[in-house]
Amino acid sequence: MNRYALVMLVALLASCANKNVPQTTISSDINRFQEDLSDVRPKFAVAPSPTITEKKPEEAISTPTTIVKSSLDVTKRLETALDTISQLNKAIRYAQGYRIQIYSGSDRRKAENAKSASYQLFPKLTPYLIYNQPTYRVKAGDFLDRIEAEKYFVAFKTTYPNALVVPDKVEIRKSVSNN
Repeated sequence: MNRYALVMLVALLASCANKNVPQTTISSDINRFQEDLSDVRPKFAVAPSPTITEKKPEEAISTPTTIVKSSLDVTKRLETALDTISQLNKAIRYAQGYRIQIYSGSDRRKAENAKSASYQLFPKLTPYLIYNQPTYRVKAGDFLDRIEAEKYFVAFKTTYPNALVVPDKVEIRKSVSNN
């Protein structure tokens, strides 16, 4: 055997050796267990207690005569940052939302008929005719959340049994006017 195998054999035998661990019941261990943890506990200095002094009535009710401007006054900088964020948010036109797909097929006439029927059912919802070769899809509405889309979906399902609520990029301005 080589030296490595001998070391491994000795380590294995040492790990299998009988340990002298007392076997006692749990209830007796709990009663006998005592350990001093005062050395590892954090120590805090006792803070002196503030003394309470009574003030004269004239000093207790004093009104400030000058207003001190704090160096921490960030109102103007905060308003500027909020205005910048507001302008950036106004520039955002599209967001991830939902539309109701009412037609999917290769016939352009059926797609156009579905689009006009969708507009007649719900004039507030904008229908979209999307052509992705060779399929025409008609989607209606701009919904930011699925719950709003589900309300219209139930009505579309009676006319278009194959209708689906699909995730899509929607126009924010139109979705706000739908609610």
